[in-house]
Amino acid sequence: MNINTDMTKLEFQPSSKRERIKKIQSKGNKKLQITIAQYTDETMNEYKETIKMIAL
Repeated sequence: MNINTDMTKLEFQPSSKRERIKKIQSKGNKKLQITIAQYTDETMNEYKETIKMIAL
């Protein structure tokens, strides 16, 4: 979301139903750090955390 214009743009979408976005952080003007929970069981109780960096 651009806070100056209130416009939104999809930059990242989880690749499976077992992924959830936990946190998004700005890393300078041109990068986002996305912390993702990748669930390893059917009940979605256990997960491993991964971090992806995307350029804007």
